[in-house]
Amino acid sequence: MWFAAQTRWIALFVLCVLVNVVASACTARATDATGTLTELPEPVVVSSPGTIWYVRAGFDERWAAADVDPARDSNWRVVPAAADFYRQTDGRLPSGWVTLRTRLPDAVIGWLRNAAGRDGAGWPLAIRAGRSGDSALYFLGGKLIGQLGTETDSAYGFRLLTSLPDIPAEQPDLTIALFSPDGRLSWHEGDVRIGPADAIFATSRHREIIELFVIGTYLVVGLYHLLLSLWRWSDRHNFYFGVFCICVCLYWFLRTDTSQEWPGFTGPARTRLEYASLYSIGPLFMLALSQLLFHRVDRVAFAYSALCLGFMLVALLAPFSVALDTMSLWHASVIPVIPYTIWFVLREARCGNLDARYLATGVVVQLLAAVHDILASRSIIMTPQIGRYTLLLFVLGMAAVLANRFMRVHNEVEELNANLEQKVRKRTRELERSLGRVQTLKQKQDGDYFLTSLLLKPLSGNHNHLPAVEVQIYERQFKRFIFRKRLMELGGDFSTSHTIVLRNGPCTVFMNGDAMGKSMQGAGGALVLGTVFKAIIQRTMRSPEESEKYPELWLRDTFEELQSVFESFDGSMLVSLVAGIIEERSGMFYWINAEHPRMVLYRDGRAEFLEPEPRIRKLGVYYFDDQTLRIRSCRLKENDVVISGSDGRDDLLIGFDAHGGRLINENELEFLRRVEDGDGLLDRITDALARHGRLTDDFSMVRISYREDFPVHKDDPGLEPSAHVTDPLTGQSGDRRLREFQLACESRDWATAVKLGHALDQNCGLSEESLYELMLAANHAGDALTARLHAWRYLLRVPEGPRAPEILRFLSDA
Repeated sequence: MWFAAQTRWIALFVLCVLVNVVASACTARATDATGTLTELPEPVVVSSPGTIWYVRAGFDERWAAADVDPARDSNWRVVPAAADFYRQTDGRLPSGWVTLRTRLPDAVIGWLRNAAGRDGAGWPLAIRAGRSGDSALYFLGGKLIGQLGTETDSAYGFRLLTSLPDIPAEQPDLTIALFSPDGRLSWHEGDVRIGPADAIFATSRHREIIELFVIGTYLVVGLYHLLLSLWRWSDRHNFYFGVFCICVCLYWFLRTDTSQEWPGFTGPARTRLEYASLYSIGPLFMLALSQLLFHRVDRVAFAYSALCLGFMLVALLAPFSVALDTMSLWHASVIPVIPYTIWFVLREARCGNLDARYLATGVVVQLLAAVHDILASRSIIMTPQIGRYTLLLFVLGMAAVLANRFMRVHNEVEELNANLEQKVRKRTRELERSLGRVQTLKQKQDGDYFLTSLLLKPLSGNHNHLPAVEVQIYERQFKRFIFRKRLMELGGDFSTSHTIVLRNGPCTVFMNGDAMGKSMQGAGGALVLGTVFKAIIQRTMRSPEESEKYPELWLRDTFEELQSVFESFDGSMLVSLVAGIIEERSGMFYWINAEHPRMVLYRDGRAEFLEPEPRIRKLGVYYFDDQTLRIRSCRLKENDVVISGSDGRDDLLIGFDAHGGRLINENELEFLRRVEDGDGLLDRITDALARHGRLTDDFSMVRISYREDFPVHKDDPGLEPSAHVTDPLTGQSGDRRLREFQLACESRDWATAVKLGHALDQNCGLSEESLYELMLAANHAGDALTARLHAWRYLLRVPEGPRAPEILRFLSDA
């Protein structure tokens, strides 16, 4: 493959050489005065090395006269050649007008004689000069033969191509007057050739045809790759290479004689555009290579592109003298870029990049040719420029590499298409086998899910049977699956309720928890929570000692036991929960909240939170000294409804933002409005939530109502614990019981006070103040054990109250 690519380069080079040979073989032929067809001689290079030229500052038309002899006038200085003569005089000639003069070679003098008919048949003569500065005048034998521009109308970079008039052979001196304003040195670039007109014009025409052919090749290749880039924008190297070819086409076209013939296209305008197109070639060359080899823009290529863009803007917009000075800066900028480009192409070729191997030879040759042409343009070496020929080889070679790359991809596509059906069948069989394995694994996983859900089922649910306290549970786990045609759910939410008997009588105990994680992880936490809680319930039912506990102490012991279990998981399993107790007779409600969403009280058609933000952290988090366990309490009125729910009630998907991101509800007050919309009923609350958004997590609710639809008794003055209630069983006023208890305490009848306090606690419930007085009465009555129990109850309900230090001292001294 590599040898074939290099052979292609050699073939292209041979083709270009053949084109030049054919063009050179088309030597002009002419008919002399006798009618004989003769072959015309080659034109003579007047400015060839070794020719003696005289130069002087300024210009006077008399200096072109035949009788002027520069060799005898000290104002004239000798320079070797007319091309870039100012460099050979160390730039000591001033700007403005500069005059050059030389004697024509003997061959030209002979042609002049033939043209005069003195020695037989002759041919008409013509002159083709190199590119000159702003303005130039050409004299032969003291006679003006051509003019490019004036002092006010620049013809920068134009060249002279014209027939010679009849000039006596005795005046064979050629005089060139050059003019450059703005403090720039006058200059003349290229050879001056004189010869038979047919030969001069034929050579120029052939050269122009070859140049236009090459330029057309650049244009066709560039447009083709631009079209490819439009079809497939991911191949950006086609775009950069196409623009590169078009800029090369523009640059070389501006250096042809054809561009000189455009009407109104002045020398400075053409030169500005020529410089701008030249400055764009290098960056586009590097961008095309980096995209082809790296599939990205190289950082050095990007920086060099920015620098050359600055050069282009100066060349197009700055004053003309400043625009010309950018050429030297551009030459300096090329010095580090060329070795870097050669280095990264050779590096990629060594690393096995196939395209880099194909391009390595062409890139190295082209960049070395660019170095040669820069040195030649700076007159450091005196050789013809070769960049236009090597560039043609590179462009065609690059096009061939890109075509080869396209063919590789095309062949791969054809191969894929040829074997597509077989590969599809093979892939289908593999997918069927994979799908079978996935289905088997899914069945096993669903089986595990099913067994886990069966384990959770007896642990959760409503097991309360007290008529005064009604409990309803709603659960909707986010993970749903079908196992043996049964739709099942699995998640981390856990809700349950039970009936137990504590010291103050029958109670309803409930729990609403949310284990960390979804599906199996959450279900594992819920399973542990439900198992431990069910064991505590069973122990309470069977143990007289447990049944003698007060609600506050029972909740404390239950929470600490659950916490000790979940601490053993080292933080890998956390649970938020609300656990509460409702006494059937008094309606006292005790609960503990461990980082669970706040409970809601629905009363008289209004919903409000039953507590401030919870301070107790989740189960499984190690406690620190700054965390104090607190059990909250209140007395429920008849028809009061308390609703507890997991965080799935708030995590609702309510829409999407402009970028497609999910918008999750973050306002917990929305749940209060949903409770009011649903009239405190679980099914209606669920419908209201569904209208507001979509569930994104496990969701559960527990609804507890106290004496709902029971006969209404005397109004309760408020939510806070109070004795101003009526005993629902005896009908005796709580105010009377409270007054009797307070009178007994005031009269220091401690035994009676303890008895009345216990009766008040069982039937109506005690406020914190009454509980403190009962503790003092029991202590004064000599019942230290009862006093300690009430002290613990008070401390759990008001752990940070003003009496907390006193209670702690009492417990430590007792």
